[in-house]
Amino acid sequence: SSLTDLVVAGFRIERELGRGTGTVVYEATQLDLSRSVALKLLSHDHEFRSLDWPEHPCAVSLYATGDWEDGRFLAMQMVRGACLADLLQAGELTPARSLEVLADVASVLDAIHREGIAHGAVTASNVLVDSDGRGLLSDFGLAAGEPTVAADRLDFAALLRECVGGPVTADPRAAEAGELVRAAVPPVAPRERPARRGRRLAIAAAAGGALAAAAALTVVLTGATDAVPHPEQGAVALGGDLSQGGADSV
Repeated sequence: SSLTDLVVAGFRIERELGRGTGTVVYEATQLDLSRSVALKLLSHDHEFRSLDWPEHPCAVSLYATGDWEDGRFLAMQMVRGACLADLLQAGELTPARSLEVLADVASVLDAIHREGIAHGAVTASNVLVDSDGRGLLSDFGLAAGEPTVAADRLDFAALLRECVGGPVTADPRAAEAGELVRAAVPPVAPRERPARRGRRLAIAAAAGGALAAAAALTVVLTGATDAVPHPEQGAVALGGDLSQGGADSV
């Protein structure tokens, strides 16, 4: 039943955001901090292991967790955006944009896997896309059963296929999530290089221009006069005498 306007464990419930099997998520206000949060309420029959919730830029932040009268609560970062599942269903993400979101998810997955921690439920419903377009992974440790890194990678590979289509080329059981994303990025064609013949023509033209300039300079130096003029009467010559043959050497 709806709990709107009620206070649960110090959180005033404002509106319902969504619900699943044994869980309901509300937008709520943390009264002691006047902070808006996403409050997930889990019933007593919802089983999950102990929480290993990471602090990571691409993980939804967990503020508090504890018991309430009907089960357990989790107060999480309120993400203004939409979940990846809804965006995919609405066709609002291009494959390239989906890859950017999944690259964010891969970064947090690889980080927790290196610590020996597994998520347990890597699905489009647990990925939120905020107003800046960043992908954020949520619900760490809330899946029933014992999760494994290999299962996380298989789930991520399935999510990758769902978002961009096509086969996953790398082995998802052995490859990190980031490797799977990079393998899915289409190769960028290198810039077309000019034809060798065109390059040879350009070099030849430049060389020809340089030779023409050198020839013109030679004419200026050697063809401006046929002989060195003599000083006029009464003038004093500075420096030594320059023979007539000296003009050609210049």
